[in-house]
Amino acid sequence: MKHIEKSINSINTSKTYNKPYKYWVFKDFLEQDILDKILELDAPIGGNGYDNTRNVDDDETQRTYLKESTIKKYPVFKTIEDIFTNDSFKKSLETKLGINLNKYPHLRAEFVQDISPFCLTPHTDETIKACTILIYLSKDMDSESMGTELYENEDM
Repeated sequence: MKHIEKSINSINTSKTYNKPYKYWVFKDFLEQDILDKILELDAPIGGNGYDNTRNVDDDETQRTYLKESTIKKYPVFKTIEDIFTNDSFKKSLETKLGINLNKYPHLRAEFVQDISPFCLTPHTDETIKACTILIYLSKDMDSESMGTELYENEDM
């Protein structure tokens, strides 16, 4: 329960930004023990085959979807699933983002390890997504400048 409460608190106390579009930054979204367990994983995710797009969606050597077999192999992901499927968590997310998650009944959670020389070209997310939540994990202090860049228009 503490994991769910931590994530709900992160949503409820998040800061809203309006440029280049409306988005939120959730601080301390997961408990440190969960982050540590994820960072310790020897997950079968590699960097081979990236073509600067996400055209490798079905290739589980590139990403790991949080499904029954993944959760069985990596039990830490059960906590992640429990958070995202919790009714109180979903209600907090709906309230903060102003969305109705009932219109989006499928949770598609994935664990992706983007390693050098990975680079994803600018793109828009699929319209079937209610929201995207990115959680950056790294033990490398040099990775602080890495992450998602937000573009206001195609000329940027």
